[in-house]
Amino acid sequence: MHYLPGIDRGTAVAQAADRNQALFLRRERAAFPALAAILAPRSIPSICSVPAPAATSCELPTAVTYVTFRNPPSAAEWFAEAHAKMPHKYLLKEFEDFARSANKAELLMQQMSQRIHMHIPRYNWVGFYLIDKKDPSTLLLGPHTGSFTPSPKISLDQGIAGSAVSFRRTMIVDDVSESADYIKVSDLVKSQISVPVIARARVVGVFNIESYFRATFKADVERNFAEACAKVVGKIMERTMAAEPTPTQAFAATHS
Repeated sequence: MHYLPGIDRGTAVAQAADRNQALFLRRERAAFPALAAILAPRSIPSICSVPAPAATSCELPTAVTYVTFRNPPSAAEWFAEAHAKMPHKYLLKEFEDFARSANKAELLMQQMSQRIHMHIPRYNWVGFYLIDKKDPSTLLLGPHTGSFTPSPKISLDQGIAGSAVSFRRTMIVDDVSESADYIKVSDLVKSQISVPVIARARVVGVFNIESYFRATFKADVERNFAEACAKVVGKIMERTMAAEPTPTQAFAATHS
């Protein structure tokens, strides 16, 4: 059994029958746009549904879809194309849709953390730190998902996340062992990206992703994706802040 790199194993299963001549996919609505994006430049003469018994080597319990195409890509090509085209773009679209109806930024941040961690294998810790309202010089741990226990709070003059907030720009470290700013929380972490979350022209938090692989966060894919995610969160936080009463309004409400 060989899995197609870049596609969630629960969504798409690639069977290496006849050396990449065939691809078996579970019939999930999200699978086909993703597949089409990868195979668009190639000639696909046939797509047909077959019952599960005809694909016993795939060991799938339900009907699957059988795709045959000419000029099959190599394993390296599969990885490069899948990595470049998915799942980043589809996850971002999902987050943008979720944000339209979400009434709390925390819900979006939790959804974002869980989904990214689930669907992008090299993103081993995904989460947010938020500015402490009682102490603006401190970041407090927010919604997150990952395989190690993070620091519960970070000073703005410490760590890569603190630097992202202080300098109001994305910080990428390809090898954390060479960074004096890195706050060591796991021996497994090799690279990190931290993106400031901005709402109403001020930094309100930081979107943080850590990886067990060096140089994970490339500018043309990962950086753009992380910054776009931070912007989506920033917009919903602006909406939430607009709904909150100002200090003057709050004082008047409690003394009326």
